[in-house]
Amino acid sequence: IRLLTAIISLFLSVAAYYFDDIINSDGVMYMEMVQAYMQGGLAAMADIYDWGFFTLLVAWLSDLFSSPVEFTANALNSVLFVVFTDALLLISRQLLPNIRQVAIAAVLILAFYTINDYRDFIIRDIGYWAFTAVAFYHFIRYQSQNSNFTALSWQSAMLVAVLFRIEGIVLLALVPLFSFYRQ
Repeated sequence: IRLLTAIISLFLSVAAYYFDDIINSDGVMYMEMVQAYMQGGLAAMADIYDWGFFTLLVAWLSDLFSSPVEFTANALNSVLFVVFTDALLLISRQLLPNIRQVAIAAVLILAFYTINDYRDFIIRDIGYWAFTAVAFYHFIRYQSQNSNFTALSWQSAMLVAVLFRIEGIVLLALVPLFSFYRQ
């Protein structure tokens, strides 16, 4: 189910980019930030917007693979959508009692309008959503296994989410309180 969901998620992202060739306004800003970074470094990029992890990641990947910046951003977002849908599916597997219900959850996740509506956007938010979902998955596992690995996994994933959006710091601070409350 996970592999099929990942393939369909990737296909949905590619189709969204193929059929909608207009870049969203945030995407335009991120592309400008990448160009500013490539031409003038971090200071030039920060003049446009001061939270640039997504932009830096796009710039570095674009350099690494010698690919166009817009293509790199779209490919990165496609991969992040796969991570996001997979994390949601893993969370469903933890919470639902049987595989048939997980399959139904996979269909609902893939068909969810709000998620699909953002597939053609170039946004940093999907990185935040993906790694927050991965963090929650590992936190759920931590609640049942209570191992160092699962504790480090959810914290690491949440730190990566914070790199995409600073708002993640609130979750990083509050999730341990849930664990204390539960105990």
